[in-house]
Amino acid sequence: MSDCAPYVSACNNPANASAACGTNPPLPSLPSTTQVAKQIGSICTEMDMSGCDKCKLPPGATYADCDLLGTYSSLCKSMPGMSQCAEWKSMCSTTPTLGYCAQDASVDPPVMKMYFHGGISDYVLMESWVPRTGAHYAAAWVSTFLLSILYEATSAAQFVVEDRRARMELSSSTLPSWSHTIIAGILRGLVRIWMASLAYILMLIVMTYNVGLFFAAVVGLGVGAAVFGGVAKRAAVRAGLDGKNE
Repeated sequence: MSDCAPYVSACNNPANASAACGTNPPLPSLPSTTQVAKQIGSICTEMDMSGCDKCKLPPGATYADCDLLGTYSSLCKSMPGMSQCAEWKSMCSTTPTLGYCAQDASVDPPVMKMYFHGGISDYVLMESWVPRTGAHYAAAWVSTFLLSILYEATSAAQFVVEDRRARMELSSSTLPSWSHTIIAGILRGLVRIWMASLAYILMLIVMTYNVGLFFAAVVGLGVGAAVFGGVAKRAAVRAGLDGKNE
């Protein structure tokens, strides 16, 4: 980096080199300030990643106003496969024990893996929800499991309500009023919104590609279907439905 030029110059001159140069020699493959700033800008322009907000330079600010190398390393730890991380990989391949290279699961952002994987550290729905201990991961697993059961329970409840509504209309000698029809339609729409929200939340959890959370979702759906499926089927038959069209 440009600010290190005096140190590098002094240590490269045998006549002026001090003992500190031997104890703390220049780091090989250390990217320059300009390179790091350019790569951060490129990464954060392509996607708004966690950490980009740390180096948003206001007008008139200089590179010294933020930890460029720390931010760059944090971004590359999250997605090391990005082309902008070539300089970071080069630096870490020559000095793997450097603090900017070693992954610390307790503080570093989780690595985004677009394939099925184990481990406990993943973003679960929100930036702030990152399991970092076994207990945190167990809580995420149980939450996903219960959410899947809730989805199946809601689906069964919808069939039960539709069954009762259909039987009330059939037993009545008059057609339902327009206000009753509108209210029923609104309630049906709200239930659909709730079910769609649950379904998409489960989908987003599964898209972490975490094997444990994937099985939490599918096992929860299976348990929910086993517990509430019979209720839904009986209600569907009574309502004149075939049970296939939710």
